[in-house]
Amino acid sequence: GMSVSGNLYLVEGIGDGTVTLTDVKVDGNLYIKGGTKVDLSNVEVSGDIIVVNDNAAVNIAGASTADNVFVEGSGVNVTLKADEEDSTKKPEIGKVVVDASDAKTTINAGPSKVDVVVEGKGNTVALGDGTYGEVELKQETKVEKTSDAKNVTIENLTKNEGDESTVSKDVTVKKTSTVDDKGEVETKDNDNKGNGGSQSSGSSYYDTNE
Repeated sequence: GMSVSGNLYLVEGIGDGTVTLTDVKVDGNLYIKGGTKVDLSNVEVSGDIIVVNDNAAVNIAGASTADNVFVEGSGVNVTLKADEEDSTKKPEIGKVVVDASDAKTTINAGPSKVDVVVEGKGNTVALGDGTYGEVELKQETKVEKTSDAKNVTIENLTKNEGDESTVSKDVTVKKTSTVDDKGEVETKDNDNKGNGGSQSSGSSYYDTNE
């Protein structure tokens, strides 16, 4: 394996090629500014992975780690995969943070549970198969599942009161939290039919606030 002290930059000069990093330790942040396909396998980043360029497919595989993945470009695909030979080795990433605006971002949690924070405005976020822990939407985000996904689960969806963000019906949302302008949070359990808990008949079972 190779160790890099400080930040590692994959720069524009790579062009449209594929960049593969295997068994690399980065003592800092990893900046992806070039390459249309970036394969990271057993890459340990002590800081964050920052995806700057547009239309990058970033595959994070095996025992790869990073605090967070920040998506600044548009058309970015972040996919987490277990090791091909040892499925117990899977990536550990804290959050995927979408800083871009008016962008389409695809996130495939795969074997790893990840949190998602959408900071930018007017984004579309497509989620692949897997479980997403805390999903926080800031403004006018459309969340949908990828076309081939069968089972997408969000454990807790947080959005601001009055925000136009939407989640498509084929995504399972277990809890929805709404933040008002005073910063107070109201959380409700949804039934798992994907209809947002709007059926009043079952609500008495789910209302734990009384």
